[in-house]
Amino acid sequence: MASIVTRNPGVLAPRHPPIVLRLILGLLLILLDVPIHPTTTSKLFCQGQGIGKEATPSLATSTSTSSSSTLPPPVKNILYIIVDDLTADLALFGGKVNQVPMPNLEGRLAPRAVNFLRSYAQQSICGPSRNSFLSGRHPDETQTYTFRRSFRDAFPDAVSLPQAFKNAGFLTCGFGKTYHDEGIKSPPDYDNPYSWSPECPYYAPPEEKCGPDHHGWCTPDMPEGNFTDGLVTEAAIERLRAHVNFFKQQQQQHQHQHQQQQPFFFAVGIRKPHLDWAVPRAYVDAQVVQEHIEIPSNALRVSPPGMPPVSYFNCTMESPWQQAMSEIALSPHEPLEDELEQELRRAYYAAISWMDANVGKLLDALVELGLEESTSIVFHSDHGFHLSEEGMWCKQNTREIGTRVPLLISTPSLSTSSKKPAALAAPTEQVAAGEMHSNAIVQLVDIYPTLLELAGLALPDLSLRGTSLVPLLRYAQVAGNSTAAAAAAAAAADGFVAAFSQYPRCLSTPLAPSGLAHEGFLWNRQCAMLGNEKIDVMGYSIRVEGWRYTEWYQWEGRRSRPRWSAEGQVAVELYEMDKGRQEGKEEDVTPNVVEDGRFQDVRARLSRILYEHFSSLQREQKEGKEVGIEGASVTVE
Repeated sequence: MASIVTRNPGVLAPRHPPIVLRLILGLLLILLDVPIHPTTTSKLFCQGQGIGKEATPSLATSTSTSSSSTLPPPVKNILYIIVDDLTADLALFGGKVNQVPMPNLEGRLAPRAVNFLRSYAQQSICGPSRNSFLSGRHPDETQTYTFRRSFRDAFPDAVSLPQAFKNAGFLTCGFGKTYHDEGIKSPPDYDNPYSWSPECPYYAPPEEKCGPDHHGWCTPDMPEGNFTDGLVTEAAIERLRAHVNFFKQQQQQHQHQHQQQQPFFFAVGIRKPHLDWAVPRAYVDAQVVQEHIEIPSNALRVSPPGMPPVSYFNCTMESPWQQAMSEIALSPHEPLEDELEQELRRAYYAAISWMDANVGKLLDALVELGLEESTSIVFHSDHGFHLSEEGMWCKQNTREIGTRVPLLISTPSLSTSSKKPAALAAPTEQVAAGEMHSNAIVQLVDIYPTLLELAGLALPDLSLRGTSLVPLLRYAQVAGNSTAAAAAAAAAADGFVAAFSQYPRCLSTPLAPSGLAHEGFLWNRQCAMLGNEKIDVMGYSIRVEGWRYTEWYQWEGRRSRPRWSAEGQVAVELYEMDKGRQEGKEEDVTPNVVEDGRFQDVRARLSRILYEHFSSLQREQKEGKEVGIEGASVTVE
């Protein structure tokens, strides 16, 4: 009979600043003997400036996070590239897929960037994820789990990431899909007038669609510049040229040769590789022929043993899949036909190559305008994406593939190496793509404090949960010539040991996969278009070295919180991770081992850390008041 380990609901954990909380998590993992395996971390950038209280330029008296007395100058400009639905399973980001032409990411940006191989989204769907990392808050803080809400509903006076730069005197411009804008804009009007400079009107043209009977992909006969991402990229480049030329004209007119150009924060949202895969024909032709597209084994294309039905999402029943290819049905138990799988993968790869081309155009503009050495570039996806793995062609879940994201950060001002960073001007084969990488476990909420520290700005709100990645880069460089164990210890010491994600589920028997309702596959209604009160279950997941652990709980809609109790618990998952990475081979099928007696200690420890993190978010979002949690979370042993 299952025994229940309860947590005292009357005991409140103290509120901690973000860095302190991350340190406590690290200590918990060590003291509770959760395995932390050695990781290999290449030599990275180092140093950085401290973070204070307000989004203003840091003063000499600011508290520094660097151990060095000599700090590099803050970066002048930020180019922030956000892409949609990009899988991290590409070889460039530590994955298995190596058939996609990406000359600009692989040959130009990655060689001069830090490649974070284990970066995670806080919710694996566009709107809530973007609300999270652009506000620096977790979904349980913003209470934004669907497209019906935004962080402004919970925090009307919050300072968004671009707004922090705007308040500090930067020109902030947004293009394309930065905040979510499909169907329901979240927040409304791309967060105007808060996030963006009034002299830089937001630009987001409508997205092209392929229509039914195309299997989600098409090649419209029109110039590249007429495609949505082509229009967005060109608009960003033209606005950047205008900004630079205006400064040059001012210098000539007033003969102020030493006048400083207004720094800029440009956020460019590239929609591809999100469905529909409407791309110029050349990028489809650039892929290997369909019959040579590699696909995973059948065992990897169905749900792993022991995965509970609530963890599976049948994306064929809802948009955008339903509009694009309603004739194709997925199953947790049966993989798609190989030929169809190859067709879909080839179309998705073409969309990646088209996205890469637009990244290349942005890099060209930096070089053309002489901004290469004064601009930090951040590139990441809003969440991951399944390419049939575990029976899914989507992202809406708490799985490793759905939550892990590509993340590249190129920061010239932090490079202290005697070797000059690779030039952006053209692809190079002399520098191995992604040679500077980190295996630390980081989160997209860490982007906010990282960019502010790189720019020498201070945090507008010390309650933000993210942690600047600049100290991690410093530790990685110090440990660059040391052992892998020393590098792992340095990363853990700074709190980069856990990532937290969550995802809601909404019940719908009619949308269950064909014939599988009796097996419990009932959680396929797309919550994204509903209000929080319509959520039935919430999944909470933690990723640490070697493990992913998830608990699913009934959701109390009117209170917007889970039912932390034995009766409220719906399912539990525990997966052993990283074995393939450590052994240098492809990951095998990973079963749910939550009932395996050998791992009950791990389960109990991770359950405790998961509860402490998420329950603290739910306490703090109630107007800053600490309130008790009814019931007690459980661990079944």
